[in-house]
Amino acid sequence: MRQDNEFEAVCSVREMTDKLGLSKPRFYQLLKLGVFPPPVYCPYIKRPFYPLGLQNECLHIRETGIGKNGKPVLFYSPRKKINGKGVQKRDNEGLEHFKCLSTSLRELGIRVSIIEVAKAMKALFPKGLPKDRDDSSIIPDLFKYFRPECMNDV
Repeated sequence: MRQDNEFEAVCSVREMTDKLGLSKPRFYQLLKLGVFPPPVYCPYIKRPFYPLGLQNECLHIRETGIGKNGKPVLFYSPRKKINGKGVQKRDNEGLEHFKCLSTSLRELGIRVSIIEVAKAMKALFPKGLPKDRDDSSIIPDLFKYFRPECMNDV
C-alpha cells in the first residue's frame, strides 16, 4: 500500500483528479483553460497519463493557485463525501460513535436514527466536540435535545 505522498511513475487522469481533490469535469474544464498541463498521450496504450514530472507540476499548481498559463485560479476545498443516507463519511470511528450514541439513547426510550444523532451533534457542538467531553457527558445533552419536555419533570 502506497502513502499519499508517494508517487508512481505514471498515473491516469482519474488518479490525478483524485490526488488534486477535483472532479473529473472540473479538471477537464481547468485543463481547457490552460491551468493544468495536458496529459501525455501514448498511441501504444491509447490512454492519457501523467508522468511523475507532470504530477508534481499539477500538485504545485493546486498548492500555489497559479496556473500553467500564469493566471491565478481559486480552488474550493474538496467536498465531503456523503453516503446514501446523508451522513457525512468521516471515518468509521465517527459513524461508530454516532451509532453507539443512538443505541444509548434507544436504551433510554428515545427512538432516534444515526442520522438524527449526527444532526443533533452538529447542532449542539457546531465547532466539534470539546476534548474534555466523553459519552457519559454527551448523553444528557442529547436527551435534552430530543426530549426537552421531560426536563420540566426533573
